[in-house]
Amino acid sequence: MEHQVKLYHSYDPTRPNQFKTANWDMINYVINHKNGFNKTVIQNVIWSLIEGTEPLNLGESELYLSAMENGDGYCPGIGDRIAVLITLDEVKPEKVQNTFIEVPLNYSGCNPSFWRENIDQWPSGFSPDDKISTYFDVPKYSFQDTNLSQILWGTGWEYSGPYSPLQIFFCSLILKEATAGLLNSQASCVNYPLTYEQIIVSVNDGLYSWDSFLLVWLMIYNNLDCKCISDLSCSTC
Repeated sequence: MEHQVKLYHSYDPTRPNQFKTANWDMINYVINHKNGFNKTVIQNVIWSLIEGTEPLNLGESELYLSAMENGDGYCPGIGDRIAVLITLDEVKPEKVQNTFIEVPLNYSGCNPSFWRENIDQWPSGFSPDDKISTYFDVPKYSFQDTNLSQILWGTGWEYSGPYSPLQIFFCSLILKEATAGLLNSQASCVNYPLTYEQIIVSVNDGLYSWDSFLLVWLMIYNNLDCKCISDLSCSTC
């Protein structure tokens, strides 16, 4: 029998109630600090943290105490693994064992809202006053005087030239995400899926073909996980 499942990362405040009592800080600490413990020990310690019970033996106690001492407030970072929760909506929770899988956190990205509001976090070599035309082959009549700050805010461009208002608006959306992508690609606190050069080539190739897939992928990459300042250092958490 097949069932459709829903996935939630373990720090998601909207996760189902049956997952809210477990200490996911400490569980995520355990799955990233297995330290040679065997599968049985790891599983039993996780059950102890879920159910609030004491571990059964010395090996379990060692890992359990390490989680208790170091796991409060823990959040996985780039290269770590995170618990992703699995639910079956059409089955009552009491009839299904709560389940999660471990998923690696390989990539990150900050969205245009982050970059426009945190100019002090921009990587060196970029200025809010840089013209967008310095980086991309933009429609010159509409974007020739638009700078990076303006494009992130969705301002500074105009409907003019040979293209329709809809085409120009679509260009502005791609350029907003592409600008965030450039900043992500050069920021030391981001592990972005695309290189600087790949973004330039992809945007210049897709800008005049009104490539909606390019826009969608840039939006996805720019919302992976932002870890660039201390109070946003754990956006998944």
